[in-house]
Amino acid sequence: MKRIICTICSLLVICISGCTTIGGGHGGPTNSANLTAEKIWLIASEGRDSLSALGFTVIFNGGGIPSDTKSTSGEWAEYYQYEAQTGTLVDEGMKRDWPEMGFFGKYGLELIKDAGLFVNVLGGATFADEVHLYHSTLGPPHYTDHEGWNIYGMFGGGISYFLNGDILIQIDHDNRRGLTVGLCFWY
Repeated sequence: MKRIICTICSLLVICISGCTTIGGGHGGPTNSANLTAEKIWLIASEGRDSLSALGFTVIFNGGGIPSDTKSTSGEWAEYYQYEAQTGTLVDEGMKRDWPEMGFFGKYGLELIKDAGLFVNVLGGATFADEVHLYHSTLGPPHYTDHEGWNIYGMFGGGISYFLNGDILIQIDHDNRRGLTVGLCFWY
């Protein structure tokens, strides 16, 4: 029973304390917009302070699949095989079926004691569902072969600054999202 109560209290402290940063940006290898949410904790010490964060991001580079698209499995498999044999399919390459999503952790160290300026490093992973898209020269529909989920490593860095001690402004750059700017009102 003690463990259950300690776990519930710990979760409440994590949810109540700290700062939730909301941000967004543009860039990365897909040159797409992103939306990011982070939970940040400030770790005070006698020397320089540090911060840590856990975040979730969505990179809006999916949705390139036409609405008339049919899967090459199931009821459309026979039509796909016929068109593949007659040479009426044109390969349009790889497309993202959904936006890329990911999780990351961040650690920052204050540059000068009590200055409120932190240099951060971040790392994590993103996931993207990719399909191979074909279109028929005979007219609709498009067809997809499901390739599966790809996992990409995410790494980068940035700066965080506490303005007047209660507003946190962040600028990050990483290999998946490109440039991301975030804002939090510390409570």
